Amino acid sequence: MNVVQEYKNKFINLDCSLLEKYEDVAHYYLKDIKDEFAKKIMQEKSIDPDDPCGSNAFELLVEAIHDMYPHKLESMKSILNRVDKCKKLVASYTLEEQSKLVVVAHSNFFKAW
Repeated sequence: MNVVQEYKNKFINLDCSLLEKYEDVAHYYLKDIKDEFAKKIMQEKSIDPDDPCGSNAFELLVEAIHDMYPHKLESMKSILNRVDKCKKLVASYTLEEQSKLVVVAHSNFFKAW
């Protein structure tokens, strides 16, 4: 079972429809980082059936972030673009009274919000 299906099973109201546009759903997060790093990670990744994403790509991403600190893996322009898309998405939801919508992201994302 892939990680998306696992979350769908755990959280029946989780909307994963936006992930459907990605050819490689398990590694969707690589689309938000600079191309040179995403390509390197995809070339170096190896299959890992014990990993929720099915590979060590996330581990390679964490290593890349650690190795380049204090430089950034994602540009501020990319973060602002994602914030804008997220704001539009959140605004498109109609929630019933007493309903809640949760947005999960990293601190720089919310600083740009």
